[in-house]
Amino acid sequence: MIGALLALAALSSARPAAAGTPPQARASWDRHRVELRVEAPDGHHLAEDYIATVELDPSGHGWTGPGSSLADGVPFLREGDALAGIIEVGICEDQSGTCVPERLAFAGALAGRRGADQPLTTRPAPRSREGDAVAHASSLDAALELAARDGHRVLLDFTAVWCPPCNLLAAEVLHDPADAELFDDIILVEVDVDDFESWPVKDRYEVGGYPTLVLVDATGGELDRLVGYPGESAFVDWLESSRGAPPLGRLPTPEALTGPESAALATRLCSVDRAQEAVPFLTRAEAAGDVPEAALQTARLLVRSDADAAAWLAQNTTAEPRWMWTAWSMARSDAALADLLMASMQRALPQAEAPVAADLLYAMAGLDEAHGGAEHAPMLYAAAAATLRSGLSGDADLDRGHWTFLAQLHAAAGDLAGAEALLRDASVRFPDEMTFPYALAGILLDAGQPVAAVEAARHAADVAYGDNALRVAARLAQALAATGDAEAALATIDTALAAAPQPGDARVRTGRYLEALRDVRVRLTREPDTESP
Repeated sequence: MIGALLALAALSSARPAAAGTPPQARASWDRHRVELRVEAPDGHHLAEDYIATVELDPSGHGWTGPGSSLADGVPFLREGDALAGIIEVGICEDQSGTCVPERLAFAGALAGRRGADQPLTTRPAPRSREGDAVAHASSLDAALELAARDGHRVLLDFTAVWCPPCNLLAAEVLHDPADAELFDDIILVEVDVDDFESWPVKDRYEVGGYPTLVLVDATGGELDRLVGYPGESAFVDWLESSRGAPPLGRLPTPEALTGPESAALATRLCSVDRAQEAVPFLTRAEAAGDVPEAALQTARLLVRSDADAAAWLAQNTTAEPRWMWTAWSMARSDAALADLLMASMQRALPQAEAPVAADLLYAMAGLDEAHGGAEHAPMLYAAAAATLRSGLSGDADLDRGHWTFLAQLHAAAGDLAGAEALLRDASVRFPDEMTFPYALAGILLDAGQPVAAVEAARHAADVAYGDNALRVAARLAQALAATGDAEAALATIDTALAAAPQPGDARVRTGRYLEALRDVRVRLTREPDTESP
């Protein structure tokens, strides 16, 4: 065991070699007591002499002791109908004896008076560092207090378990010890956007898409924002550039900026869905006469949806995500622009890494479907799938963010069996998440297999909660209706609507999910004899 402890000390910033499967937190309970235990993945065990810790949220009650105790179960007083917190524990590989520390966030419902060895939602959690704190949406005020005390900024990560780019961001940056120094002066607050309790903070910062990263000062004032995850290097560039950028909460006047600064700010505002506010900065950039042409045309495309700017960029540069998808949307109804954009994407392919190359091939397939009668689309989708698969690491935590897109590419290429196998395997690896059975239900429904889609959607419903439960209910209802069981479909919708709190005037996506459920219900009641709503 001394060797195991030495390995723990030496590899304190490493991830466990757990065959891509994280440890699993589990709970048993009765009316008065909860017993929490941790189950190591196959081929691994908990380090017996590693001093493990548990901290419960929100009470702050905790436990410290040998890891072997967590394997057997640690008792706590029951404090409600939910259990959540953070576990620090050592994980050892049986064969080699190599051990590494693991930090886990766990959460789950304690439904009823008794429960026996029920799995909790478990995922890797960011590792605490000197001068850093990890908070949750309900602790935003505490995070702001820490920021004021230490002179730090706060980064709000609006994330969802089913969101592929959210998972990539977490695996590649936020939970990667190699990137820890990026957050030496930043307090990270991870907001579970599916939790109804996230409404106030989502509403406060007007967040509607995920992931959204909002960087704020100690007063909560917005400094910068990033919508979507552009990849690790681009994320790092954004975080570094935010230090000297004008705060988005206190924009300068256009006259206070140079032409290039105005163009950059116009583009930045468009990237966070504030195109109307970008107009005067674009006007300033156009009048300045000293802005590089590519930067000026990018701003024109994003601010004004300017077709001439899209054509210039497609002719004179290689496609890049910052402007490509805007041009792509326009090109789907403009054959001439589509030809130019296809050529630009082809120029970008040789230098692109696998995930970006897969996006390019997917985009090219979409343009082929829009203008070429889909002659080459299946081949392009297949090439995108092969390219994306070639870039996978073999580490489930790193790769999982690519799996649903990869499955969609297989299905679009005509390989339904490959898509189904991938998502079923993912469901086994992450049994407590709705992500993969939900995606599978959609693919099977599109493929005309509603009975199998119902099975997958029910699997997703078993582990869904909050906003994602509303999304699952809509898909399950559609699948049930497609089997001809409209009565069960309506019951599914009515149960979900009755159970969900109403957001009122809050500007959160919950309202859109509820409205989507109501729309499905209306279609079902208007078209009772139709197989598919």
